[in-house]
Amino acid sequence: MQTGLLVRTCRGHVAEVTDLAVSADNALLASSSNDHTVRCWSLQVRGPLYAALGGCALCFRQHRMVPPA
Repeated sequence: MQTGLLVRTCRGHVAEVTDLAVSADNALLASSSNDHTVRCWSLQVRGPLYAALGGCALCFRQHRMVPPA
């Protein structure tokens, strides 16, 4: 049941989060921020997996974040 209550907080960005994306299987969350980073989070183990600095384009492919071809 969805209640609208905060369930979990992912900490890591040091500026405003601007975008979020969830993988098709709901296993990964990608977030981008005004701190110029993109971070990838595991929704299964509830922790950070990857951080990239600077302007980069990433996409979800089979449980990994990889640069687009």
